[in-house]
Amino acid sequence: MKACATLAPHTGSSTRFARGPVVFIDGCPESRLNVQTLRVMGPLDERTATMTCDSRLIDGSLIDRWLRARCAIASPMRLVDDTVKWIVHGVGKLSVPAQDTSIGIDSRAFAIEEQWTQQLNSSLERAFILTEATLTAVLPESVTLGVGSNANRSEQTHEIAGREVYVPIDQGQTWTVGQALSYWSAVSGLDLVLDPLATSTLDEPLVSPVALGLSVRDALMRIIHRYGLSIRRMIEFVNGRFHETRTVTGDPSRNKTVLPGLQKPGTQHPVMKIERSGQGAGSRQWVARAQGWRVEGTFNLAHGWDPSLEGQSDATYSRSGNSDFETYRDVYRLWVLNEDGAFSGEPFDQPAFDIQAFFGSIGVGLSVPSDPLRLLPCVTLDTTGRRKPFSVEVSTDAGSTWASYDGSDQALGDRAGVYLDSATLPAAFLAAAQAGDARVRVTASLRSPLPVEVSRWVGNPFIDVQPVNVIELGSAFVFERIDPTSIHRSAVTSGALGSLERDDTPPMTSWLTKRVNRDASVGQSRTLRLTLSDAWPTLLPGDVIHHAAGPGLDANTGPQAINPHNAVVASVRTDWLKPGSRSFAGPITVVEATVEDPR
Repeated sequence: MKACATLAPHTGSSTRFARGPVVFIDGCPESRLNVQTLRVMGPLDERTATMTCDSRLIDGSLIDRWLRARCAIASPMRLVDDTVKWIVHGVGKLSVPAQDTSIGIDSRAFAIEEQWTQQLNSSLERAFILTEATLTAVLPESVTLGVGSNANRSEQTHEIAGREVYVPIDQGQTWTVGQALSYWSAVSGLDLVLDPLATSTLDEPLVSPVALGLSVRDALMRIIHRYGLSIRRMIEFVNGRFHETRTVTGDPSRNKTVLPGLQKPGTQHPVMKIERSGQGAGSRQWVARAQGWRVEGTFNLAHGWDPSLEGQSDATYSRSGNSDFETYRDVYRLWVLNEDGAFSGEPFDQPAFDIQAFFGSIGVGLSVPSDPLRLLPCVTLDTTGRRKPFSVEVSTDAGSTWASYDGSDQALGDRAGVYLDSATLPAAFLAAAQAGDARVRVTASLRSPLPVEVSRWVGNPFIDVQPVNVIELGSAFVFERIDPTSIHRSAVTSGALGSLERDDTPPMTSWLTKRVNRDASVGQSRTLRLTLSDAWPTLLPGDVIHHAAGPGLDANTGPQAINPHNAVVASVRTDWLKPGSRSFAGPITVVEATVEDPR
């Protein structure tokens, strides 16, 4: 069997094994494959590589063997004790790119397709939920990690794929970012490790629902992107096998600060070129926007029919045996809130509901809603701890006394209101309606069409004012209360019944503050492109460039200098010396970063 070098640490002249990265095919170095470009992209630590080969040195059977084999790319790195450690850039399968990036008619191009990338592009085969205390496998399309009033995290952890995680239930607790990532890691097989240094971020509440029917990549990005998290991968060759650790890290400021090199006497300066672009300094208003308040009340409803159709025989208003019922179907049956004034004109002449008066200070700025409202279940809980459904009451004495409606009713689907759906209306109610003494009221909750907003200004308004940055949070934060008009108010106040009353203004304000503080687009946000001589194998997405300057560039005052602590690496691409090329003396590394100037 052919002997070949390994990726184990060793010393001495082994650093001369290769000038740049080495391509290993099934563990053996393949000198005919030359690495052209290596690239690492954040925040998921995705890695790509292109290679070239002299086509005169290979044939079809060799290419077929390469495409079936495991491919690894690694670089030797000498440590301070003169030990050489192999830095593994990527492991996967060779592929032939759709577009040949090689140069020359005698050159053949290849690329590496990592298993990590394949996992990110895949979809879940199954998810797990808790039903009646039993862990059940279901189709992922039916599962969402809910937020706000739809939060659905279990009370206890359960084992999935050897990992103790919380799981979705019908209605439950609030998910944290870390809990959501742990569940996603277990069901997707990503095997993520949560960085303990990122605890403050991982303990934040999940603010956007995560649908498990998404691709692994999309779902993962929905969880980590909003919180400034990223993934760091470490690939090691241990006991003849590749072992990969995937760590979810926190704020980039916690990652190592790197200096892109200091010039040594007689050597080329490491910073060859600095390019910056982006928006100028100034102020910006950040707005976090959640859905409006949900307020429970008891509402007197208005007539929703043409009064000219009143006064007929009782049989006219019965569905049973009445061929002309469709003409009279709404009479004495359709009762509306009239929140948009649609029933205020002829022939109805009903008063419009004062929506601003009902919502009070949280409704300032409301007039007629652009869309009709809907009746929702109550904020009050029943004795089992569930929301009370909306309830309909009727009066046969012009509102002096009220009783639950004992017929069939249903909430309207296109506006706030109810329809009394009994085949024949109760006799007492119909008689009162014919006499003009019938009244209907409903106890339910309404959602304010005015969203809840908190805001924060950042930057210097004397320089410039940038466009408002609005972050839509949907139902991530909860705003619910019970109006004094509700028939349940006294029972809740006395403690006889529970409720879901909640004002998430403080936690939403805290969330926005953290988001603003960690987002790289605050203040002066620019794109930085650094061209460095040589290779920088330890420079990774998420690192913070502490300082960099090139010939003629002052790091502190020059217009192209990098502000200390503020350049966060987004991607790193290394172009290696091509055979026969004399354009530069060694590899070149291009770093793209986002720069945030001090506030």
